[in-house]
Amino acid sequence: MREVYISYFSNVIFIVKSGLKMFKDGLKAKLLNLSIDKEEFFKIDELDVVYLVNSKVACSSIKKRMLQIAGEDVENLSYRDIHNLSVIKGYSVFGSVNNIRECFTFVRNPYARIVSLYLNKFEDFETIRRKGFEYDNYLGGYFNFDDSFEEFVEKVCKLEDVVSDRHFKSQYYLIMVDAKSVKTKWSRIEDKAKVSEMLQEFGIGEIGNSNKTKDYDYRSFYNRRTYQLVSERYKKDVEFFGYQTEDYELKEMVIN
Repeated sequence: MREVYISYFSNVIFIVKSGLKMFKDGLKAKLLNLSIDKEEFFKIDELDVVYLVNSKVACSSIKKRMLQIAGEDVENLSYRDIHNLSVIKGYSVFGSVNNIRECFTFVRNPYARIVSLYLNKFEDFETIRRKGFEYDNYLGGYFNFDDSFEEFVEKVCKLEDVVSDRHFKSQYYLIMVDAKSVKTKWSRIEDKAKVSEMLQEFGIGEIGNSNKTKDYDYRSFYNRRTYQLVSERYKKDVEFFGYQTEDYELKEMVIN
């Protein structure tokens, strides 16, 4: 019984310390205007191009394909294993990369992206049961694993990009602020022909889907309140990357 209590309190202490560290990191990022979650560049020696990782926009599939080109055996790896391998083997570099000849990334409809994040991190109960809740210690416990979509959106939309996790940091901020020192070629992931053209141009070829979420209509998650919050939070994503049509259609849907 004594060992059980020791184990329990050790876990409690670890959680508290982790939460405090995350809180302090967030405060530091805010004061110094330095992103709490640094931009990630993905590079393999076999290709001259560097990939600026944009989470929830086919990043697992792109990494997997580039790892295959690098000769890594990743066929049966989960998307989590792909990301871990990328860091362990040094393919992923955070913050800056020297001697970049070309850089590319893809962007996604911000309304669809935020729903995809919620389903993947909050609604995948089997993964949460096995691996734990990914945001347990984020900003000292800012999120709860049982947050509803509306609660999640309200919390996300209160955070500035500088203290935002990569999964909900605005894509405009990632490309134009975090990675401003690099000229990044981008395309909307929804524009399949353009995506295929870019991947062929950089020698990557076709990609699969390493982290596919169940089929759903992202628009069904929204009401007037959540639409208004997300539209304000990701206004630059909508305007800069050309998602005005999707914005208008969703607005009409939630109003009627």
